[in-house]
Amino acid sequence: MEFSQRVHDQWQAVDADFMEHKDAIGRVQADALDDILPRALQQDGLLVDSAKGAWAKEWLSDESVIFRFFRRYSYTQDEALKAIEETLNWRLSDLYPPPEPPPTPMLRVLPSPTSDKLNRPIVVFQVRHLHAYSLDLVKSIVAKTFELVELRIRDANAESRSRGGCNVHQFVLVFDVEGASIRSSTMDLMSWLLKVIAPRFAGTCGTIFVVNYSWAHAGLWGFAKRILPDRILSRIVFTQEADLRHYISPDCLLKAAIGLEYGGSLDNDIIADSLALRQAPRTVPSALDLDKPPVASTGLESPSPLQPIVTILSTPAPLIRISSMSLLNPFFGYPVEVSSDSIVPLPRNGRRRKRDLVKTLARLWILRIRGQWSSLIWIVMLGFVLKWLRELQRGTMTMAWWLVMR
Repeated sequence: MEFSQRVHDQWQAVDADFMEHKDAIGRVQADALDDILPRALQQDGLLVDSAKGAWAKEWLSDESVIFRFFRRYSYTQDEALKAIEETLNWRLSDLYPPPEPPPTPMLRVLPSPTSDKLNRPIVVFQVRHLHAYSLDLVKSIVAKTFELVELRIRDANAESRSRGGCNVHQFVLVFDVEGASIRSSTMDLMSWLLKVIAPRFAGTCGTIFVVNYSWAHAGLWGFAKRILPDRILSRIVFTQEADLRHYISPDCLLKAAIGLEYGGSLDNDIIADSLALRQAPRTVPSALDLDKPPVASTGLESPSPLQPIVTILSTPAPLIRISSMSLLNPFFGYPVEVSSDSIVPLPRNGRRRKRDLVKTLARLWILRIRGQWSSLIWIVMLGFVLKWLRELQRGTMTMAWWLVMR
């Protein structure tokens, strides 16, 4: 199977790069521990032996972390060290103590020992739950989840090496797009992921399995292709339930309590208890304040961060209008509307009217000939100006002759 071979080749390339640059990775790690760590701790007045210093040292001691930064910056030591230092400062100021993401149906890290067939941890992201939470809360949950999955990669790597197995450097993402829609918050979240999360958790995400994709998501995919870099697009695999089993064992697949199943047998109750399966020394209270989400613009009291934000007013969902000539419009030529709680756009008047298509064709024709008509209008105007100048010149000469003869 073509996709299966591509996934395996990408995984093999990552492991081959790690083995090829192992000595250089060790030198970068030594510089990070000897120079960057003391300098970062000194800024906060901390010692390496402190709890915060030990936590930072543990992160830098993970050669898989160093490798991912080194690989992201094309194995350029100076750039990798600069990025590592910036990320370490961010972790010390914003991410300590190590957080526990709340168990939500939106984003889940499947508990150990669940993994794909290449021994990589699995994260499930169900987009249909995304808009039930505020954007700031979603960002907080995502940052916490990436930290958790980085620890899962570290544990999986140590366990695999102890058994003489392969290295584990990345996790796989099962990206369920059922219920996805294009909104401003979706665009803001994707932009934030690329600017904030991707550089600070460099190369952590491996293969991205997109499931439950349909024609209704063509606009979302078109938008994603415009902003996602090629290195991410090359790791995206569109797959169905039957094909997903080629990559992940059915026992490791999440069986959703609501909606379509992925064909697995792992129950949601196990997922909800996944945080309890983590090692006790890493269970530290969260530093990010999830108890105070942003107040809703309606002035009503904000709900609990672990509960969906429900619209209390019984007003119909607002409609988003899409132009008849938009590339995101599946009914190109006809104006459409899509409800904020739906993913399927429909013609604005309930049907595709011929007059709307005629209007669109007329607009396209005008846009096409507008440049030609513009040039023609300028030529005609220039002709009128020249004719007026000639008439003016002839009238001036006639007046002068009349004055002389008089």
